[in-house]
Amino acid sequence: MAKAFEPRAFDPWLRSLAGRGTAGMLVNLLLKLQELGQVRLSVPRRLEVNLRLLPVVKELADELPKLPSRQHGRQGAEPLTLEQRLWCQAFTNLQRTLRDLDSAHSAQVRDRDWARLWLLDGLLHCLGRQLELSLGGRGALPEGTWQSAHDLYVYYSGRVAEAPRLKDLAERTGAGLDTATAYKRLLVLSLLGQQGPPDLLLDPETGRAPEVVVDWARGSKLQDPSLYFGVLGTFLVDISRDEPPRRVPGALGSVERAWVLRVPGDLLTLLGG
Repeated sequence: MAKAFEPRAFDPWLRSLAGRGTAGMLVNLLLKLQELGQVRLSVPRRLEVNLRLLPVVKELADELPKLPSRQHGRQGAEPLTLEQRLWCQAFTNLQRTLRDLDSAHSAQVRDRDWARLWLLDGLLHCLGRQLELSLGGRGALPEGTWQSAHDLYVYYSGRVAEAPRLKDLAERTGAGLDTATAYKRLLVLSLLGQQGPPDLLLDPETGRAPEVVVDWARGSKLQDPSLYFGVLGTFLVDISRDEPPRRVPGALGSVERAWVLRVPGDLLTLLGG
């Protein structure tokens, strides 16, 4: 199966996707992503394939018809939509690539810092799209989404944040957001979904969050909970649980493996002060 991802076979397959129509592209891309997760490839080749596939996933997801929001409460687990499955498969492959990158010999990958930043950006993008779909009422949030987000930020903070040439590398990823802002965007988006004005949350046509969410994410800070001991109404991010941030109803007590999310004043006002 690995031969299907060698340039001689993979490049023609990728060129042929555009002629298959949206439905054909979706089915073929899902199958190819599933196959990618099952084959053994060198780390540079796996990275290259993901570099080629992720932009296609993003473009196709934008073109998929948006399902209507479901207003009624849902009981129990629901099957994932095809768009959710697409993002799950993309995430799984990016995650494996990051794991392989970390275990590879340094000589195998030319620029490991750049690769890590690009993979982190892609992974958080996948989680962000899953969150937008769930907040839009078009699907339930896949189990493990929040734990994955927390784990990625912990990984970034402990292993990547102090990487040399970080600012330059972040710009070279082509990403619109740095890793810290991408993670905080998820936190802010979740708070808006829980407590914010519904008309501000998502564009009804694109299903995407407005750009002001990024501004709020950049202005937000993750801080040591000990600084807020006894403070009322804090937003707590428990990184040991598969849960979004939550407002603590009373005074904050002693907590472990958590941050307090401090949001900008205008967002705090929207969230009820």
